[in-house]
Amino acid sequence: MNTEVIVTCAVTGGSEPVAHRPKTPKEIAASALDAARAGLAAIELELEELPGLFDMAHALDADAPLVLDLGRVRGTAQVTVNGRSAGVRIWRPYRFDVTGLLRAGDNRIEVTVYNTLGPYFGAGYPTPYVYGGQEASGLFGPVRLTSSESAARQRADLSGLANVALNGLGATVTASSEHPSGRYLSDSVVAGHTSGERWAQGGGWNDGTEGEFPDWLEVQLPEPALVGAVRVITLEPAARYGIRDFDVLCRRGGEWVTCAEVRENEDEVMTVPIAPVRTSRVRIVVHSSNDDMYSRIIAVQVFARPSGGMQKE
Repeated sequence: MNTEVIVTCAVTGGSEPVAHRPKTPKEIAASALDAARAGLAAIELELEELPGLFDMAHALDADAPLVLDLGRVRGTAQVTVNGRSAGVRIWRPYRFDVTGLLRAGDNRIEVTVYNTLGPYFGAGYPTPYVYGGQEASGLFGPVRLTSSESAARQRADLSGLANVALNGLGATVTASSEHPSGRYLSDSVVAGHTSGERWAQGGGWNDGTEGEFPDWLEVQLPEPALVGAVRVITLEPAARYGIRDFDVLCRRGGEWVTCAEVRENEDEVMTVPIAPVRTSRVRIVVHSSNDDMYSRIIAVQVFARPSGGMQKE
């Protein structure tokens, strides 16, 4: 009689102390990939807060519902909090209501991701019907604990601001990758296009790594400007092709600073307010798209004070 055995791996260890437990995101990712290559069916992660650093139960409004957002996941995700089930998700959004499951002090959040059959068929039975993006499985994040009330997007006030991210003003663009067809160049996002009418004809950027995230697109201004908002225009219909989760980063003091985060987007145009910051470099980091395949951006507009904003630091 044949017996089917499913093998799982707790990458970050179980309830007992484990020597050489991976701790950093890079170490955890490397251990998870090693386990997947070894043929394990599921990877388990345990997320623990650091004592004295972050009290999850008190970090947010105690009266607001608490939500654990896993970000981008390929496969089925199961979450338990302090040994109690928070549910199972088989498709996005991979968000779990953890209200009432967290407690003051230390908490243990366990995330189990069951992969799809894509990697199995892609490796064991090569076929043109398994695409590159389908072979990716696991938890890609970013993982965030938020109150549901904090998800409401603030409206940007563009009074007195003007778009300074235009190639006619000297703005340039670099990207993590570009589509190999050569029809979706990164510098087209500052060419003044605001719709997808010229998509695939030099009117928008498409990354070149199918099914792999994050991707990024960086706008360099000719000189520092006092930036107060960033507008990102993605391909429509956005609910099908647009970017879903992304961060807006600004270069300040030699470091990248996260100025805004957008999650679960299904809009074509997103105007994101940020606390005024003087910078000459703005980066859009895309963590997922609504088709889990590509990052597609028509335009990036950076709004700053037109007078006195474009001046040297």
